[in-house]
Amino acid sequence: MKKAIYKPTKQNTVILNEFEEYCEILLDGEYKTVSRNDLEFIASQTQLSTFEELKENIFINCIKNPLSDILYSYNTNRLTPEPHQYKPLIKFLNSENNRVLIADEVGLGKTIEAGMIFKEIDKREELKISLIVVPSSLTLKWQEELNIRFDEYFEIQKTNQFLNFINEVENSGNSRLINEKIIISYHTLRDERVMKSIKNSFFEVDFLIMDEAHTMRNYGTSTFESAELITSISEHIVFLTATPVQNSLNDLFNVLSLLDGDYFKDYDYFQKMLIPNKVIHKLIALIRNNHTLQEIKSFINASDNENYPTILKDIFSDILKLQTLQNLEKIDFIDRLIKSDHLSFIINRTKKKDVGRSIPRSAKSVIVEITNEEQEYYDAVIELVKFLNPDTPQGFITIMPERMASSSMIASLDSFKEIKKSGKLFIKDIDDLEDYYEDIDIRQEALKYLDDIIMKGKLIGDDDSKYLRFEEILKDLKSQNIKQMIVFSFFKKTLNYLEIKLQNMGYSVGKIHGDFSVEERFAKIKEFKKGNFDILLSSEVGSEGLDMQFCNVVINYDLPWNPMRVEQRIGRIDRIGQKFDKLHIFNLCIVGSIEDRILNRLYTKLDIFENSVGELEPILGELEKQLNISELIHLSQEEIDEKIHLKELAIRREEVEIKEQNSEVEKLINEDIHYKSKHDELLNPIKINALQEQSKKYL
Repeated sequence: MKKAIYKPTKQNTVILNEFEEYCEILLDGEYKTVSRNDLEFIASQTQLSTFEELKENIFINCIKNPLSDILYSYNTNRLTPEPHQYKPLIKFLNSENNRVLIADEVGLGKTIEAGMIFKEIDKREELKISLIVVPSSLTLKWQEELNIRFDEYFEIQKTNQFLNFINEVENSGNSRLINEKIIISYHTLRDERVMKSIKNSFFEVDFLIMDEAHTMRNYGTSTFESAELITSISEHIVFLTATPVQNSLNDLFNVLSLLDGDYFKDYDYFQKMLIPNKVIHKLIALIRNNHTLQEIKSFINASDNENYPTILKDIFSDILKLQTLQNLEKIDFIDRLIKSDHLSFIINRTKKKDVGRSIPRSAKSVIVEITNEEQEYYDAVIELVKFLNPDTPQGFITIMPERMASSSMIASLDSFKEIKKSGKLFIKDIDDLEDYYEDIDIRQEALKYLDDIIMKGKLIGDDDSKYLRFEEILKDLKSQNIKQMIVFSFFKKTLNYLEIKLQNMGYSVGKIHGDFSVEERFAKIKEFKKGNFDILLSSEVGSEGLDMQFCNVVINYDLPWNPMRVEQRIGRIDRIGQKFDKLHIFNLCIVGSIEDRILNRLYTKLDIFENSVGELEPILGELEKQLNISELIHLSQEEIDEKIHLKELAIRREEVEIKEQNSEVEKLINEDIHYKSKHDELLNPIKINALQEQSKKYL
């Protein structure tokens, strides 16, 4: 075995295998194939160990000198992490179950945090199979992110490829030869053939990452069942989601039950277990924010509960005995309160305001006045919706004709012509549904309503009022020298309509929606970043995980009926790396439409456009169901206004409570104030250098 110096980094190395033009070397503990020209061969008078002896010596050295308090992956990444991005890694390394849910707000770098955990565990252990499961639209993003930032290549596998891989592992006689890093989609994971193959094999995963974990929240669905299967055979698990609570606390429980089924078994017990957490974290906040001892005691007296665990009662008792509260005592009490927490050990939650990442948003709602012809067209669509809704079990789905008309009257006219011709309401035209729905058969009696819609739609003309108002916004932005912007619509035909209109006006335009392959979507985002075009037209596909912080304008051509979708859209530009000082958000609504009378009014009053949803997440996740829009359309305007007013008051009341106790998630999860000291300890240069010097003895 020969010694050499690797010229690019001037590091000592050993030659494992020599070829004509290349050599296989050991560098930084990893095999690398490099050009012979990059190596300076040196004569050695020293007797070198074999590679197996080298590994054995290093192993023995680590046994004699435990190194659990430093990062093995130090200096092996191609990035300098933000300080807050060490928190999930520290939490994971200190966990007893090798699991963590990263629930940071949108734009704080959850992908990087997951990559840091993977890199560290990969350095500490021999990972044979590493698997990442993501929505299909994010496969390329994850592949490129890990390759660029961590020098790790994960292969994207389709369903048949993954099936073949499972079979290869099952038939492999030597598992030590396996070293695979794979990315698959949720679609592949929940494929019946894949699930059956996993169940009937000894297939195991050493490291598992599951992005957009909220998609697994619905118990009993194929997505949940497939996640339950894959997590049951995984050793290390990282979940990621910016919105762990979308509809109720039950969402969070279901996700956590997948992450650690032994600890999170019973929902009723889960709820009881979390009751003290609200008090624990409120008390931590009071102590941390230097409230007076009397205020702290008053809170304890008002919050004491005989059903609280003994450890918490003892803390209460010790504080109530105090005459003064010194800084060292504060630290001790906070530490004891953290240890009494039943949830923070497995969830990491960082907010933008905690890391100074809050970029001002300038939001403007543009209410579009429409012509008489357009109003008659919209009214005719509402009559169709009223006809469809009572007898159709899909409820919310039968409101789609109204959403289509509100999005774009001219674009929706083409859809109604297709509906009449086929007798079906095509769900594939809608790109923001969370569940899969079959196309809906339209009863024969609906034809007269469709005839009326089509007749009135033909009277609108070539230009509709909404588009003309949109055109004014574009001209105004151009006058401010703002070129790039993202225009969102859930309706594919609206995007097609806008593409043609904008191109005819001379704009350079790109477009992505669900009918484009993942590769095409990803390539289009790259073109947009390079400045090859100015306006990106995107459906909901474009608002899940794709980063576009090089742009600072979002135009909501139509409004999502789930407010969390609004946050996800804006989150594409409100991210780490955003260079602009302000974000511009425009929301277009047709006057008198459901979006205008209900959604825009509520969203505006609740500052959803101006501010990150943050503390309102638990409330807004339920808003769509609570409003029950399919029933509201049968009410008079006065009755609708009354319901909206009552709902607004109810949300405001909840908002006050949540702002006092933090959001449904955050009030249950403690901010670990010790993570900075742990971060400094893990990155202690003296210890790292000592390890590196010790390892050099064996080279």
